[in-house]
Amino acid sequence: MPNIPVVSLIIPIFNAEKFLNETIKSVLNQTYENIEVILVNDGSTDKSASICEAFSKIDSRIQVHHIQNSGPGNARNLGLSLAKGDYIQFVDSDDLIEANMVEQLLNCMISENAEVVICGLKRRNPVKHETINFHPTKLSIENEIQNDFVQLLKLGLAYSPVNKLYRKSVISRHNIKFNHDISVGEDALFNIEYISKCKRVFIYEKPLYIYYQRSGSLTTTFYKEKECTQILLYQKLKEFLGDKLDSVTLRELNSYYLMEFSFIIYQNSMGIKSIGDFMKRVKDTKKFINRPEFKAVAKNNYYYSSLQRLVLLLSKMKCESILLLFLYCHNRFYKKPLPL
Repeated sequence: MPNIPVVSLIIPIFNAEKFLNETIKSVLNQTYENIEVILVNDGSTDKSASICEAFSKIDSRIQVHHIQNSGPGNARNLGLSLAKGDYIQFVDSDDLIEANMVEQLLNCMISENAEVVICGLKRRNPVKHETINFHPTKLSIENEIQNDFVQLLKLGLAYSPVNKLYRKSVISRHNIKFNHDISVGEDALFNIEYISKCKRVFIYEKPLYIYYQRSGSLTTTFYKEKECTQILLYQKLKEFLGDKLDSVTLRELNSYYLMEFSFIIYQNSMGIKSIGDFMKRVKDTKKFINRPEFKAVAKNNYYYSSLQRLVLLLSKMKCESILLLFLYCHNRFYKKPLPL
């Protein structure tokens, strides 16, 4: 009788008591049953720990590990070190997965002999609106991977670890880990490194992961180090992409990162409390705009939004103070950012 592959599902958990029951149930109710579920309680101070322990008593496929709070990257790394499965899947503690997600991704992985399978996402906000992000089904081979990765980037499907099935052997062979020294972007760095080792990437259009966007979540909180992280991501991405992009895709990559860099400038305009504070942020913005990474993405005038258009225009005119003042006033009076 042939060996049945084991899929390890790793769930980092921090103060998720409101959502954790439903998340774990969606994992345990998978149509593919040969799974192990690794719950890493990352120093939660709510009832998350007791919820994990209760589930472990009713399903032998669950193992629970409690650690001091050190961030999702470290929690995922612990899960990777403990995983016995042939394949790895990550789930966030406040999301859901479709009942056949593991089965469908595994079937794609085996039938296409891929090193990673990437599926679509469903995003829901607290009032139940749903947005579906997906890329048409495609097997991406060797030199195609870089161009397709940029398309996934534009769709919001490239950097997240939760819409992917990985081969444990690739992770182990190349010692790929999450960088736990940064609090945002560690998942993007992981995926750039992992996919740079792949020769066959299968993109599956079905949206099998349900992601809940909540205000105040890790991805919407402002981080002072986001500028450094985005610069690092851009540098690593350029190393991975090299000179293999066609001209249209290169233009789209520059536009994507102009969007990311523009939002950093917008964030720099928030929370100004004094003239001295304003002058410091103008100085920081000038320094950022003069970085070679910003200059690289601003080479062409291809943009998605009014924010990008404004940043391009005023940065070329060396009017950083006017740019920051406009963004500050817009945020103060309209209570929302310019559309990205």
